[in-house]
Amino acid sequence: MTFGLASFISIFFPAISGAIFLNRTNKLFKYFSYFIFLICGLECIANYLFYAHQSNLMIYTFSLLLETIALTLILNRSIKNSFLEKVIVLALLVYIISFFYFIFYGHIITEIDSEYRMITCVLLIFLGGITFIQQSKNMEVHILTNPMFILSFAVLLYYGSTLFVHGALHIILAKSFSLVAKQIWNAHSVINIITNILFAYAIWLSYRQKKLSL
Repeated sequence: MTFGLASFISIFFPAISGAIFLNRTNKLFKYFSYFIFLICGLECIANYLFYAHQSNLMIYTFSLLLETIALTLILNRSIKNSFLEKVIVLALLVYIISFFYFIFYGHIITEIDSEYRMITCVLLIFLGGITFIQQSKNMEVHILTNPMFILSFAVLLYYGSTLFVHGALHIILAKSFSLVAKQIWNAHSVINIITNILFAYAIWLSYRQKKLSL
């Protein structure tokens, strides 16, 4: 089994966890589960197109838009600062408007995917970092059993590594070191697997937290 295939299969971990505990978690993680279901479906379509030797870039590009919107809104709900919440929502609106502007005005989809993936990484690293710091100060629950802490850590891990990988790949591919580029992408697949395991764990923790509070 290749790392790429293993990475694809790993998306089913949080999807299964979300399906099992869908109505037994708090509202925020219920929305997060719906987001995972949507991403899982898009991943299936993208992989089908890949193995059918058809372009799946459009699917991945709009998947990027959806994950940016969903994760920004989910993380933003946990930030306890009304001014910062409004600034983040405004930044998200600018992101969405500019995304469709570039799509409809004929920019090359490969350029949009690359540029907006970097912007997404910066935005979600910022949001994940704020949530991570705030949740680490939460004394009401142990840090490793805090679903929002695990979620924010997973977001930081994934988008931090994605930002590094895409930056590294641009440099390496420009020099045509394809073997090294492949190894870097394999490392990113491993990070993706770990992220999906953490997502699944966070959903279960939300269920456990709600169950214990009853």
